[in-house]
This record gives sequence, C-alpha cells and structure tokens, in this order.
Amino acid sequence: MKKINKYYLTLFLLFIYTISFSQHILNQPLEPFTNSEILRNNNIKSLTVFREYGPNKDIRTIPVPGDKNTEIEYLNGNIIYIAPFNSPKLSLIIKEFDSKNNELSKYEEGKNYTKEKIVKYDSTGKIILIKMIHNNDTSYVQTFKWEKEKLINHMITYKNENIKDAYTYDEKGKLIKFSHDKYCRYFKYKKEKDTLKTIASLFISDTLHSVKRYSKIISINRIFSYQSFNYSNKLIINMRVKYDEKGNATQYYLHNLTKNHYDNGDKKEDIRIVNIYSEKNLLIKRKYFKYIEKENKEILEKVERYFYDIEPLSFKYKKGTLAYWY
Repeated sequence: MKKINKYYLTLFLLFIYTISFSQHILNQPLEPFTNSEILRNNNIKSLTVFREYGPNKDIRTIPVPGDKNTEIEYLNGNIIYIAPFNSPKLSLIIKEFDSKNNELSKYEEGKNYTKEKIVKYDSTGKIILIKMIHNNDTSYVQTFKWEKEKLINHMITYKNENIKDAYTYDEKGKLIKFSHDKYCRYFKYKKEKDTLKTIASLFISDTLHSVKRYSKIISINRIFSYQSFNYSNKLIINMRVKYDEKGNATQYYLHNLTKNHYDNGDKKEDIRIVNIYSEKNLLIKRKYFKYIEKENKEILEKVERYFYDIEPLSFKYKKGTLAYWY
C-alpha cells in the first residue's frame, strides 16, 4: 500500500512540476517589461496600474482592487511594495533589497494566508540559501553550493525531508540536470548571437516522457518560441511571441493540446498587443486584441493604463493587517 501511495505521489508531483514549469514559460511573455534604468533615470517611486475588461468594444472598468487596480513602489528600479489601489483589504507584497540590489526578503499577505521568502548571501554576494515560509510554517529550504565562482549544486529540501529536488550545473553555471525521486529533466543549450536555444528532456525511471524546446532573446530574457512534445513525439504545446524594441510583447500565439480534468485540450490563443510609450520611454498603455480566425477580425478584450509618480505609495499597510480580515 505504501508503494502504491508513493507511486501516485510521484505522479502527482510530476504533474504539478510539469504544469508549473510550462505555465511559467507560457505566462511570462505577456507580463509587462519594465526597464529599471529608465525608472531610475526618471526618479520613479510608484506606479498605478488600471486594468479594464469587456467584450467587443464595451470596455468596462472592473471595480475590484488587488488584481485589477494595483499600486507598485520602486526602489532603485526594483519593486519593493505592491498594494491594492484604494483598498486596504485584499493583497499586499513587500520586497526588501540590499545596497547592491540583491533581494533580501519577500513578504506576501492576503485573506487567510501569509507567505515569506528569506534570502541569504555569502561574503562575496553569492546566494547560499532561500527559505520559504507559509502561514509561519517552513515549506522548504533551498541551498546553493559554489565552487570557483561557479554554481555547481542547488538543493531543495521540503517540509517532509524525504522529498528533495536536486539541480546540477555545468562549469559555465548553466543548469544541466534537475532530479526529483524517479524522474530527471536534462537541459542542453545552444547560443546564436542574442538567442539562447534550450532543449529540456524529461525522463521517468530512465524512460523518455517529454521534450520541451524553447528559445529566448538573451538581452531582454524573454522567450519567443516554445514547443512541448509528449513521449510519442507529438507536439502538444506550440507558442510563438513577437516583441517590440523595448521588450514588450506585440503578438502572442498559443496552441495548447494538453488535456486535464477541466477540458479535452485543443485551445488556441491569438493575441495582438499595442504598446504605447511616453516621450520618456515609459510604458503608459497596452491594448489587448483577440484575433478571431473564423471571422478574420480582432476584438478588444483588455486595456491597461500605467500611471507613474515620483512620490511613494499613498496606501501602506503593516504586516498582519490583511491576512485575517473577513
């Protein structure tokens, strides 16, 4: 019985890891790209983001703070604080950095939960430990081993110490292997000018399970091509992205054939984005259009507006004031 439970636990963890690995890659291109140097040069201390949603041309402001209306505060170009616009009751994120812009901690708080990330460095500034705390209970600890300025090993130990993730790096500091129990993911790289191509192959008990191929633009660290193949070499995820010269997506295409409990797969997304900048090269507006292939037309689905300020946030809250609010 214990062997069966461990088998299903392994499959479950594999499913969660695979989904989170892919989801991060699929979501990242649509996030706005903020240039820290431009923020510093303009002495930007805070940013308010308004998001409007609506079918066709009926764009309506959703009066729900937190996810919809958000204020962000910067320090030396780094986000140090995120709070819901004009509402003290939904979500809060605080980040702290040292004088070298190294992240020291991240505190997140919402209704009925708190999360905290603590980061430690050695005397030369290299990261050696990350500790994650959820509702005042340690979830996992990451440790990093360095040798001659190169990261050679990275280990994650979970609350249940029998579960560990191990990361192995080559002599150049690139991740080449990730292992968890009976499955391993191997990474291969190829650099071409400003492009880095990656092949990630997942094995379970030495049997090939899936292969992911993706390419990123090195200068902006953004993925522009991603393909995922299953064990029979069938393409199940295909993503293509185009960016403007400032690093923000202008076209996003995704065909996802992944099946789960909620649907049978075969989802398509074709999004066109218009990015508008100020004279100071600050992103001030984004329009999201969904392309309907059958009708050969675009539908305006979302508008984001960005308002910058040299003053810090108007609304600030202390730790512990949001998590247990009802």
